[in-house]
Amino acid sequence: MLQDSWCFYEERMPRKRIFHPRKRSLIGPMLTIAAALVVVFEAVSRF
Repeated sequence: MLQDSWCFYEERMPRKRIFHPRKRSLIGPMLTIAAALVVVFEAVSRF
């Protein structure tokens, strides 16, 4: 799942932007948002 989304992201954005220093600072928030979505999905699927 993560690899598919990364390949999709790689196709959309140029390689120069992927290795941009600011990209590293975005990894944290993106993982946090992804984790939050998983938690919400789990809560909704249980009810």
